Amino acid sequence: YMFYDLKKEFPFDERDALTVVKMPGHVLESAISFSRGNAPEEEARGFLDTCSAIQYDEMTKTVKTIQSFQPHRQYNVVCDVKILGGMDKIMPIVEWAKDVGLKTHEDAGKPIKVAIL
Repeated sequence: YMFYDLKKEFPFDERDALTVVKMPGHVLESAISFSRGNAPEEEARGFLDTCSAIQYDEMTKTVKTIQSFQPHRQYNVVCDVKILGGMDKIMPIVEWAKDVGLKTHEDAGKPIKVAIL
């Protein structure tokens, strides 16, 4: 696996900031479903990548997991700080971030290159 491969997988500006937030299960589940709103054959900005324990059922438009989400459990979620502030308009995340008063400026995270490497 070469740095070139990493750049293909993460085609972000290396200055983009990532952060880890504790997100309730019901928000995370809603955000994943919301991000998959376009037809599967369309390339869509804002498509949230997930681990292999989370799958999305295109037929039922629901999130399927190895273990079901617990609505009020806090999950550690890595995301671009700009998503918290409204980039890609993933409204379940944007509304939750606003409701809980999360910092959404770029200084609230670490540059993606530092986080990944």
